[in-house]
Amino acid sequence: MSVAITEAITTLVEAEQRFQLTRTENETFFWEWSTDLPSLESKKAAISLWSALPQTLTYLMAAPDPEKARFALMTNGDDSVFVKLEASPGGQYNVSRGFAALTSNHELYEILQILKRLSQVIQ
Repeated sequence: MSVAITEAITTLVEAEQRFQLTRTENETFFWEWSTDLPSLESKKAAISLWSALPQTLTYLMAAPDPEKARFALMTNGDDSVFVKLEASPGGQYNVSRGFAALTSNHELYEILQILKRLSQVIQ
């Protein structure tokens, strides 16, 4: 499937409608990096990255190999969130919990571990 981006998609609803996406609530959706990683909780409750999600989904939909799951990392410098888009018709997507790399070395380590695991998965 080829996707041409001609107009800016500015809301999550627009992205979901245009690309026929649904957000999944499946707890095992992020299996690529959820095993063998420490479970750490972040003290920050608010994630201010939601405004970037529609554009991130648009970029993921335009990826050259739509037969594979696609991944993205959204960050604003303080917080980081991973996004996964499944390779299926009417694709499902989800976002990870927020990681706050500046709050502790453990958070930064976990982000790096996820990136390392993703590099192995997408090869």
